[in-house]
Amino acid sequence: MQSMTSCPAIEREERETIDMESKVFEQAFHIMPVELYAFAADNLRFSHVNTRAQQNLQYTISELLEMTPIDIKPELDEASFRSLLQQMERRQSDDINFTTKHLRKNGTKYDAQVTMRYIEGPRPH
Repeated sequence: MQSMTSCPAIEREERETIDMESKVFEQAFHIMPVELYAFAADNLRFSHVNTRAQQNLQYTISELLEMTPIDIKPELDEASFRSLLQQMERRQSDDINFTTKHLRKNGTKYDAQVTMRYIEGPRPH
């Protein structure tokens, strides 16, 4: 019978490495000069929105985290947007590219070149 032991020093070092990598990713995400968004495929709610997107859309991060891509893309309805997502989920396309308008908080619109990529995340148990 094999016994399993734990080494707290190694576990702590691994956690610190993961924490550092996470911070580096978050910093890189926020300083990108283009708008970046992440959202959940089930409810479409934004989980991450970078600084450039916040500035362009004129919403606070708190407001954006209560919103979905449909809220900022007035030319797309939910059914057509979900259809695009389904194409990616079925691996019919790695990326989906399209041009649309984004809607700012003050009601003005601006052109947006969108590239969406499906990234498989952990599934709830």
